[in-house]
Amino acid sequence: MNTRLGRNMLKNADLAIRPRGRAAGAALVAAFVCVSVAPIHAWGKNGATAGSTSAHHHVDRSRQTADSSRGNAVGSREPLPLGVAPPPEQHWHLQADDNFSRDNSVNQALWNGGTGGGMPRGFCGTPATSCGYTGDDCRSYFGTYPKPPYDKIIPGKGLAIQATHAKPGDLRYYDNKMTDIQDYGKLTIHPGSFVQWRAKMPTDRHGEGNGWHVDIWCSTLVRHRCDDSAEVDVMEKIISPANNSKAHFVVHDQPTGLHTVIQTTYSAPGKPDLSAAYHTYGLFWRNDHLGREGSLQGYIDGKPIVNHPVPINDPSWGSGAYCYAGWMQQELEVWGGGVPIDSRTSSRDPLYVRRFTVWKTY
Repeated sequence: MNTRLGRNMLKNADLAIRPRGRAAGAALVAAFVCVSVAPIHAWGKNGATAGSTSAHHHVDRSRQTADSSRGNAVGSREPLPLGVAPPPEQHWHLQADDNFSRDNSVNQALWNGGTGGGMPRGFCGTPATSCGYTGDDCRSYFGTYPKPPYDKIIPGKGLAIQATHAKPGDLRYYDNKMTDIQDYGKLTIHPGSFVQWRAKMPTDRHGEGNGWHVDIWCSTLVRHRCDDSAEVDVMEKIISPANNSKAHFVVHDQPTGLHTVIQTTYSAPGKPDLSAAYHTYGLFWRNDHLGREGSLQGYIDGKPIVNHPVPINDPSWGSGAYCYAGWMQQELEVWGGGVPIDSRTSSRDPLYVRRFTVWKTY
């Protein structure tokens, strides 16, 4: 998320200090959100599992396919990360498993945000409100499905995340309404964690996705300044018809000022359209010595996005991180092969997330 405006809401504060020449107005900083006031509980201390009530189904790992993120060890009912083995002499232990496609509503025991999303308390130094914008009323600001913006469970498809956008050329942030859900204060990841999303990107075959900024990402718990923060964007992009098969993996690690460790463009194996089917996006926070806080490695359909882990050193990682099931907003500045919002851009073109799962190794 560090990578853009909106987060634009979030992200706009970051733009002023981002590489690639994307500058954000200082006035936008005050628009950023903060909602969760729940205390932070690091999972793994008590072995509790947060997730949906969906049952786990046994699947022999030898028959696991790229179309399923639910591979299981023989004799085990727990899913395993797609294509990634635990470190030697360690095992995967399931921490959270929310199969949105089997839910009836957003699980409030695991997720903050609901309709309209919102940022954690203290994010970028802004005051917390219940709906993510300072001074706005959630009941009048956010729509109800099928009127966006919304976070809605759709049976069989999963979590649908749909923002709204302003008219082309209108770059005022308050006219561009984001949506997301995140697990700040309810699920905290640490070195040794593997996070996995099963998601399908919005479409853009005829301009209907132009300018949508989507992301699945994690950030450190301590983020009181947007110009000194750490995060990992596992799948981030601004959509255009030309980049339907592309996404970005970005790691920001900022012990002193802005420092982007890696920003790379990737595709799924075979370079298929990421909006044509669900793909599995993974993040392994390795408990190693590559960096003072370990390293991060991203995956797409069980394959590493880059062939090496990315070291992280910012002390803020030491308190752990939280993750977003999904995030969507109009992009106010275009980057990475995207295009601007135009008259064809649709507000009925969601990001779908079918499943979110977290493991810990020990």
